[in-house]
Parts: sequence; C-alpha cells; structure tokens
Amino acid sequence: MENLNMKRTAQLFKWDLFTYRKRYFTFVGSMFVALLAFCLIQLHSIIRYNSDLAFLSITNSCMAAAASIGVIVLMAAPMMTFSNMKKKEASMAFLSLPASNLEKFLVRYVGGSLIYYTGYLAAVVLAIVVFAVITLLLGYGVPFNPLRMTPQFVTEVDQFTPVQGVEVTILLYLLAILGHAVLLLLGTLFRKARFFFAPLTALFIFYIVGYNIVVIGEKHYETMDRLLRTDWFFAAADLAMIPLIILTYWLAYRLFCRMQIVPRNKFFNI
Repeated sequence: MENLNMKRTAQLFKWDLFTYRKRYFTFVGSMFVALLAFCLIQLHSIIRYNSDLAFLSITNSCMAAAASIGVIVLMAAPMMTFSNMKKKEASMAFLSLPASNLEKFLVRYVGGSLIYYTGYLAAVVLAIVVFAVITLLLGYGVPFNPLRMTPQFVTEVDQFTPVQGVEVTILLYLLAILGHAVLLLLGTLFRKARFFFAPLTALFIFYIVGYNIVVIGEKHYETMDRLLRTDWFFAAADLAMIPLIILTYWLAYRLFCRMQIVPRNKFFNI
C-alpha cells in the first residue's frame, strides 16, 4: 500500500468528520455557551454603569476569559488526538481502515488538534457576535472594538528580550509548536490519566531544560548577554528548533505505529 495517497487521505478525513461529528459539534457548542454565559454575566456592568469604562471592562474580561480557555484548549487538544482508541471496538474500527499508518496519523492530527482549534475560534467569534447583537437590542451599543481584540501576544513577549525582531517572533512560534509536539507525544504514550501525566511530564521536562539553561547562563553571564543582543543567535536557535520539532513528531508517529487494539500495558499505549 502506498504510504501517503492524498485521495485516500481525503476520504479518511471525511470518515473522521462524519464519525466524530457529534464530538466536534458538542465541543464547539459547549465553548460557545460557556463564553456567551460569561459575557452575559458581565452585562450587569453595562446596565449598572452605562459608561465607556464599563464597555472597556467587559471587553477585557471577556477576552481574558476567552484567552484563558484558549490556552487550556491548546494544551488539551494534542492529548486528545488518539482518544478515539480508548475503547476496543473504536480502536479496532480505526486501525482496520484501509489506509496507511501515516495517513491515519495525519488525519487524527488534524482531527485532534486543528479542528478543535478552529472550532474554538468559531465559538469565540459566534459568542462575540451574539453578545454584540444582544447589547445592541438592549440599546447599550457594542462593547467590543475589533481593533482592541487583535492579539498582542508576540509584541508583549518581545519586550522581555534584549533583541526585538522577526527571529524572536519565529522562535516563540516554534516553541509553541514544540510544546504541541511534546504534548502529542506524551498524550500518545499515556493510555490512562493522560490529562494528568502528560502535562505533568511535559512540565517536568521543560523545567529541567529551563533550569539547565539558567545555570549555564549564570556561569557565562557576559557571553550570554552578548549573544542575546545579536540577531544571528536567535536565527541559530530557530534553525535548531526545527529538527527537534520534526524528531518529536516522528517519535509520536512511531509510537502510534506501535499502538495495538488491546495493549499489553494498560498504563501506556505500547
């Protein structure tokens, strides 16, 4: 069988959407209801104060809630990639599909991460639109200014580094992708209590790495200070991150290839 056939992959993706459509719609619906309910709770600020300050407060509160839930979704989604294989029947149905392991892995990568991310963004936009319509109908105007809702994550983080530029921005995105890859790998590894052990293990790994970086930086402070003020240092870090990300995803794929319908180990998917 050909390892990667785009037509077969597309068919498998359609199967995934149809099979797990209830799960996807339930997720989007629950996120929409939760965000809209939070915004409606904040509505008392408009009714009580009816001022621009109240509008600004609601904007900040609702977007802070959306961002906080978004972080949880970002972390949880990769760990849910192969949650469809928890039960024997579902695992048998998925593994017996006429597709290669690479195609199954890619489809579940999209289904386990990208669909949840886009679904959450859709829930946020829908909640904002519905809440804006409600406030308009009540005569209080629209509390959300689209210009204020533009994410400023990269800009805010950049100010903590001596060098500000595209290299730093790329490094931040690569670190986020690496975090996704690590959580995907650990979420694939753990069969039971993955939502506890996977983030805990990831936190431990990043703590050890970060601690050693700080220790090395303190021992060679002047050298590190000079390096952090150069563009090429961050460019080199960007290049070093790419093979590390690829390796982590490859390990997750190889682990997926070893997964069985009835694993020998009830704690790990091996």
